[in-house]
Amino acid sequence: MGTPTLADLGYAYVPVPTGDPDDFVLRSADGGGFEWKGQANYDAVGAAAVAWIREQLVAHCGLHAVPCAGGATAYSSSGLKGSSAPLLLLVCGSAPGGDAGVWGRSLCINDSTRSGAMFGYVRRAQRLGWGVLIADPHGGDGCPHAHLAQLWRSTVEPAAAARVLVVAHSYGGPAEAEAGPAAAMMRPLLSRFAAAAPHAFEEPAGRWQGAAPAEVLAAVGRNFVASGEPLGATLHAAPHELVALSAGTLRHPDTTHAAEEAVFHFLTRGADGEAAAANDAVRAGERAWPPPPPSQRLHALLAVLAVSILLAVVAVMLRAA
Repeated sequence: MGTPTLADLGYAYVPVPTGDPDDFVLRSADGGGFEWKGQANYDAVGAAAVAWIREQLVAHCGLHAVPCAGGATAYSSSGLKGSSAPLLLLVCGSAPGGDAGVWGRSLCINDSTRSGAMFGYVRRAQRLGWGVLIADPHGGDGCPHAHLAQLWRSTVEPAAAARVLVVAHSYGGPAEAEAGPAAAMMRPLLSRFAAAAPHAFEEPAGRWQGAAPAEVLAAVGRNFVASGEPLGATLHAAPHELVALSAGTLRHPDTTHAAEEAVFHFLTRGADGEAAAANDAVRAGERAWPPPPPSQRLHALLAVLAVSILLAVVAVMLRAA
């Protein structure tokens, strides 16, 4: 007998009434939510939910399944080797809560795929024109670090992406740090690396030759952590240390979803090669999120222009005198 599907267990994912194309909720045959029937049943429903989400990475998100060593299956956009567009690598946290395409299994079961699955991140990256690669650190018979190192060598390193952006949830952050920038193979690529964690990373290559992983992450990474402070509030910004910002939620499993707006704001800076500069600005006291509205930026520009005109007028008057 094979692994039971959601239908076998009396459940199905249905679209939410809001019409959000990336949001599905788990419902029973009578329209109710998940019903606790013991740990074994919960694990079976969780496994079936993860299997369904993996299927949707292909059917809904348009990614391709990529067989990896040890029986793992990563998921990627097509044409990564020939595309210079930024590449977003998504890494889940520890099992059983995390899986390829899944930030949090419990969220997918008890809340929705908007908070628990990676659909929102994938589709947002696609709208920005970025390539996407989803790791599968728990899908094979090897350790997560080995899978990530192999995925980095086989897929990320040969890619033509001008920038490599990484979002790694929870334990996925340290696992990716060991597999990527910590490895010697990563050093030639540091010119295009940027990260955001619940863990987000990027930047200038010659600057990082021989640099320790912690130094690289401190320069181009950010850690969004569970906190009662508003989203993006600075929690830690010491020199040469990883910038920590509030994810805007007290629940650790919710951090990657809750921080999505601020994470993508930082990733777009990384895509432009400005991750390190953005972190330096936070260390200097600038707020990380929300960014100043366009009206404030326009007022600042007009103020600078007014001062410039005033100085020019004064200079003309002095010459006339």
